[in-house]
Amino acid sequence: MPTVTGGSRPWTEQEGGPTHRFGDEQKVRYKARNVVERCLNRLKQWRGVAMRSDKLARNYRAAICLAAILIWIKTDSINTA
Repeated sequence: MPTVTGGSRPWTEQEGGPTHRFGDEQKVRYKARNVVERCLNRLKQWRGVAMRSDKLARNYRAAICLAAILIWIKTDSINTA
């Protein structure tokens, strides 16, 4: 390891930033929020849902429901295989 001058340490030896200790309740909230965010990101991969190309709200909602069902079926078949 190279010698350190000037009172600084190499990046590999530096201590990290402050560690955050979450309570149990916050861990549960984070997990739930993470699931929702991942679901929304998967829905955004559907072009019609991401661009909101439907004129009527009911058609847009139907597209979201269809996309969600297909994503659910796909992930369910992957997890059970």
